[in-house]
Amino acid sequence: MAIATYSLIRSATNRQNKPLNILWFPYDIGMFEYTIFTNTKHQYYGTPTISSLPYDKTFSFAKNFHILPHHNGIPLNITFDLIVCNNRVKQFDLASQMASVLHLPLLIIEHELPFEILKLEDIHLLNRNKCGDISIATHPDVNMAWNTTHKIIPYAIPNLKSNQSQKNQALIVGKFVEGDYKIIREIQKRLDISIKIIGDNPNLSLPCELKELFEELQTSKLYINLSNEIVPPLMLYMAMSAGCIAVTNDTIFTRSLINKNIGLFYEDIDSLVKHCNTVMESCDSFYPNQANELIQKRFSISNIDLWDEIFQQTSNMIYIRK
Repeated sequence: MAIATYSLIRSATNRQNKPLNILWFPYDIGMFEYTIFTNTKHQYYGTPTISSLPYDKTFSFAKNFHILPHHNGIPLNITFDLIVCNNRVKQFDLASQMASVLHLPLLIIEHELPFEILKLEDIHLLNRNKCGDISIATHPDVNMAWNTTHKIIPYAIPNLKSNQSQKNQALIVGKFVEGDYKIIREIQKRLDISIKIIGDNPNLSLPCELKELFEELQTSKLYINLSNEIVPPLMLYMAMSAGCIAVTNDTIFTRSLINKNIGLFYEDIDSLVKHCNTVMESCDSFYPNQANELIQKRFSISNIDLWDEIFQQTSNMIYIRK
């Protein structure tokens, strides 16, 4: 039962490194969840707002992840330890209400940059009015954009490098809007190489299971990144970990990551097509092993331990009504 004294009891009796029950507001890209869920021993309970991911309609890649049937369907037989909110702008109001009702500490994870429409005063108001008991940023530029000084914990990306031979294939993964459809259709017309598209995109492509996704990443020479500027390109990180050469747009997240040895930046469709041809015609000029090594250095799978620590730290906090 969620009573005021429960917060004190939970904080006083929590044992370090014990498995936690975490109420989880999902981050739609999914690769973040994949690494967290499959590499920790906690039980995660996802709110039903989760949408179909680009690669897996069921979101069933982890046995320790459970989707709740509806917002009012909190199981009475489960003692939760904390709430995790993965999108402050879209999820905070509901997450904060549930934290208040259940007397649980709230962890906010800031993944994305602010929308361009937000003015500086809007950002200040959000920072003041929508804050958790602990807030984490996943990238230094996220902190800078939000004008915050949160602790930074980078993503944990698994090492996907394999000995499989790579095909002369370009891979594109994601959920796409109308503008992306036009770009992809143009790429399909103008590139002679095979293009594999994965994602829940009507009249364009279908999702697949994780096993198939990883195999496509490991056997494709080229990955085309179309992610927008405010979203961290997690699938690009996975592709580079698998040894793909990247052709990507120039964003805050990619600018400090890509160099001439492991990928190329495009500015428009013409340069995108040109760079894709360059990669395929001059594969020996690129070094996919360097891409893998860079991802393992920047986003080591050992970062899972840092995420685990912050979950434990948050769960030990006493709930204080805001």
